[in-house]
Parts: sequence; structure tokens; C-alpha cells
Amino acid sequence: MAIDDVITSYGNQVGNGSFLAMQPSGGDEWLINAIICESITNIMPDDDAGLNLAGLWGAETDFETDMQSASMHPLKLFVNNGDYLRLQNNSGATINIGYSAIKTKD
Repeated sequence: MAIDDVITSYGNQVGNGSFLAMQPSGGDEWLINAIICESITNIMPDDDAGLNLAGLWGAETDFETDMQSASMHPLKLFVNNGDYLRLQNNSGATINIGYSAIKTKD
């Protein structure tokens, strides 16, 4: 992939309590510009996948209620292979979760 290419990962079936990582390959950097989710989905940093509930803004961040949108959440967050974000399904069932990004660095 070249710089400025679009990265999309839509329609990922994520089980309850499981994570979808938004993690580029080593050396790459992405600008995440949208997150898509069907139901209650939390966003959190990459560290401690099993226990971290701190979220990005000091508390567990729930996209369904905190972002006040039906299902697509526009935002701008940079990620790389060592510092990335994860979306966690907390809905109680398997749901679709996805994202779009733009590659900003090789």
C-alpha cells in the first residue's frame, strides 16, 4: 500500500467481550477517520487487552451513548504498529464492527 491509500475493514463479526484491533503493519502509520458499530462498542488503547477499561478519555468510552450517533462515528486518531486502538464489543451478542483509515506513513 502507498501513502494516502484508503484502508477499510467493514463488517467484522466480533463476539461479545472480544476486540477488533486497528493496528497497521510495522513501520506504517494510519489516520483512523471513522468507526462503524452495530451496538455497544468501547474504544481503548492497545495495552492490557484483557483488563484495560480506562478508555481514551479517562473512562470506559462507549460509542453508542458517548458519541451520540446512530452507528458511524467520525474521528481522527493516528495509530501505528506499537501504539494502536482496539474496539471491544460489549453488547452481549456478536455484532459487526469496522473502521476506515488513510495510510500516512510507510
